Amino acid sequence: MGQDINLGLNLLPWRERLEKRRKAHYLLWLGVALGAPCLVALWLNLQAGAALETMREQIADAATDREAIQEMAEAREEATSSVATLHKWLEDHSALRQRRSLLLDVWSELSRHLPDAIYYERIASEGPEIRITGFTASSPELASYLRRLEASATFSSPRLTDLEDHPYGHRFAIEAKLGSVAPGN
Repeated sequence: MGQDINLGLNLLPWRERLEKRRKAHYLLWLGVALGAPCLVALWLNLQAGAALETMREQIADAATDREAIQEMAEAREEATSSVATLHKWLEDHSALRQRRSLLLDVWSELSRHLPDAIYYERIASEGPEIRITGFTASSPELASYLRRLEASATFSSPRLTDLEDHPYGHRFAIEAKLGSVAPGN
């Protein structure tokens, strides 16, 4: 009978088990060797994504801050312009108050010295000079008026520049320089 009979008997089962274990260890280490770098790459990718998102937020915050700074700079320029305008208005107001005070002082001084026989037609000022034109009924009253203006501290060197006869009396013109006028006097 010379038949080969293979009954499936394994006389070395420990080798087969060892081979299976080696294959399992090999596949495990292959999985670890392939999976670990993938996990590290995934972790690094997530970290880079988080850092990138943080940087994007910082850039957005910086852009918002830059816009806020630009708005503040524009507001500062506007405020500076407003302050300059207000300072100019205050200077103009102060100059107008001084001019008004000077005008009132000059008018008060002119009315204090004005005799009954004289009336003003026009009073004009150009800088530190004043020109008074008017009418008088008598020349002696005009001479007395001129002496009173000369004695006044408000006017310096008043002089008669024009004297004409008119049907109403005498028309005159006096020019004088404004002397020391203290506001409120």
